[in-house]
Amino acid sequence: MKTITLWGPSSSGKTALLSLLYLRSNAIDSGWQIFPTAESLPEIIQQSNQISKDNQFPLGTKETDERDISYDFKSVATQEVFRLQTKDRAGVRAERMDGDLLASLVKADGIVLMIDHARGHRETEVINALSSIYVERTKTNKSVAARDPRPLAVCLSKVDRLIETPADLRRIEETPEDFVRGYISKELQRWIEQYHSAARYFPVSAAGVRLSYGIVEKSVFLDERLATRVTSQGTPINIVEPFTWLFNRLQKQP
Repeated sequence: MKTITLWGPSSSGKTALLSLLYLRSNAIDSGWQIFPTAESLPEIIQQSNQISKDNQFPLGTKETDERDISYDFKSVATQEVFRLQTKDRAGVRAERMDGDLLASLVKADGIVLMIDHARGHRETEVINALSSIYVERTKTNKSVAARDPRPLAVCLSKVDRLIETPADLRRIEETPEDFVRGYISKELQRWIEQYHSAARYFPVSAAGVRLSYGIVEKSVFLDERLATRVTSQGTPINIVEPFTWLFNRLQKQP
């Protein structure tokens, strides 16, 4: 079974995305069925209940915690099964690129890279991670100056904060890659293209937005105690598409 691994700096939205896959994936006609694995289900349900019942985002993963989260994606057309397998660990730990994490990224058949618009992208950490993966992979494969042919889905997260008008939403729907490229630096794009020959850019929002009578309504708000809350009324943006793009690419490979 082919697997993909998800990575991103701290607070890049990894935990929320993994939770929303469970809550919202059935409402999206993607041609794929998504199943949490038995080992992951208790943790996924706990995190998802915070969203569906308490209107709160899941708490960020503590530095001392580490959880194995996995989903099986089954193609409706071919019945082939792929696995998203990742360790939900604190972003600050993920940034350290320890041996186990680095090995999982080198071994994976594809990678989902999360970049947080709301925190300045954390581009230095992302570039360092890409460099570490490249160096370790060239050592493992004994290759020199060869781009990584594995598919890489580059996800700009929390894009609901960038949507103010229906025109913004239309740009995301019609020209998603151009939208993302407009919000990340040319330098980071050059690093991605230097290391990877098959990268695609996705604007992503686990919370999403709602379009009502020509007005964009936000799903994230502050309550009377200034705590961040999220409604279930918004339509998530591209929470499944990065994964299905990866799996569709992998289906075409021998």
